[in-house]
Amino acid sequence: MIGTPRISLSAPRFRLFSAVGILLAIGFLGSACRDADRNGLLYGKPQADGEAPILVIGMDGLEWDILLPLLHQGELPNMARMMDRGAFGYLETLHPTWSPRIWTSVATGKNPEDHGVLDFVHYAEDRTPISLYTSEDRKVKAWWNILSEAGIPNDTIGWWMTFPVEPVDGLMVAQTNAPVGGDGPSKGLLRDGVPAQVFPVSREGEVFNLMAQAEESLDETIAGIFGTPDLFSDEAQERWEDCRWAFRADSTYLKIALDCAKRGPAPMTAVYFGGTDVVGHRFFAAYQPGDYDLRSDSDEVRVFADVIPNYYRYMDSVLGDLVEAWPADTTFFVLSDHGMVSQREEVAKRGGLHAKRNDGKLNLTHTGGHGRGEAGVLFAAGPLILDLSESGPASLSSNELPTIGGVLDLCPTLLQIFGIPVGRDMAGGVWREMLAKSVTELPWIATHDDEAWRMARPHTGIQPTDSSGRIDQLGDLGYLDEDK
Repeated sequence: MIGTPRISLSAPRFRLFSAVGILLAIGFLGSACRDADRNGLLYGKPQADGEAPILVIGMDGLEWDILLPLLHQGELPNMARMMDRGAFGYLETLHPTWSPRIWTSVATGKNPEDHGVLDFVHYAEDRTPISLYTSEDRKVKAWWNILSEAGIPNDTIGWWMTFPVEPVDGLMVAQTNAPVGGDGPSKGLLRDGVPAQVFPVSREGEVFNLMAQAEESLDETIAGIFGTPDLFSDEAQERWEDCRWAFRADSTYLKIALDCAKRGPAPMTAVYFGGTDVVGHRFFAAYQPGDYDLRSDSDEVRVFADVIPNYYRYMDSVLGDLVEAWPADTTFFVLSDHGMVSQREEVAKRGGLHAKRNDGKLNLTHTGGHGRGEAGVLFAAGPLILDLSESGPASLSSNELPTIGGVLDLCPTLLQIFGIPVGRDMAGGVWREMLAKSVTELPWIATHDDEAWRMARPHTGIQPTDSSGRIDQLGDLGYLDEDK
């Protein structure tokens, strides 16, 4: 079928747009549609809709060497069920493994040099951090732009580099952070008066209400995951409190995603969770004490040994909640941007666990990492995914896992599923080997990144509230070291 993309700003779900949102959406989508008509863009039949949708779940820093022992013990039943009926393996990543650049590559199918998001922050010549990268640094379309132009409603919740939000055919809730307070910078906590956190703005109230509900039950959520840890020192107390923003963000994004499902899921939804990365950085020594010569009866191991496994168990329950909330015919993609391994060599070079880092904190705060480009995790299941699992995860070791693709491949694969041709300027490819034969392979086109779209993009220069606090937070996670 040759023709213009299907523009459906209100179907299949009723969408509320502010006056500004409507004007922006018309500007974005209308110019793209006219260009698509001129180019004779070839569309195929979409393989997903509100009754048989796609759900993409990002779990930052998910690591096979942590997953597999838990799978073997039967402690991740939801992940195991999904892997038993689909495809799974290593997901090749990019180096350096900085989340904003990789998750933007996941969303665009393009390398950082092409999409424009190169790091967490912009630096001065002397390597002083001066401002955060934002969505306005991205020079190319992400899947939410391309799907919206084709009239395919899609929701994006908490994804990296979505602040300020963009006009889309659906809901976009940005990943941002709030002002520094008693608990430090609060990624995932929205604040009144901060613009461009939710699109359409008419849905901001409901999103704020869901965030407030997540905040009200946050202590109970954290206690349900970890119990009540015996915080044996000021440093342990501070490190634990420094994780609160990640737990808040994950519980907030989950609540928003479940609300989207209750309303009737969009054909395409993506939701991001980052807590697996944060606990991996901060508690790897307790999880793998032999690398650090920590005694099993030390306070660090006694109190924090199960933090990482417990959060993986929580993420399995999150997956279970999402599977239950979405229709039975949903196709799921679960992926991480990279893995997570011991940083014992780096910690040793810096003087050991109790030596101070450049930021004044102990090396104990950053004992897990992914600086060598450790591969991530991918598993997928559903009616559009072939069952490639010759044996279940319970019997596998890490060296038996296949490499199933790379972080650049998801966007092209999603486009094919929705009957949209892939751009030849995308560095990724389609996961044909795992897709059902009903997913038609279309001729590729030169690009989706037309000049009209580039010219129409707003450039407000808006930074997240308290960008300096977020920069400090990134330094605490080890991303802004002078020798990086």
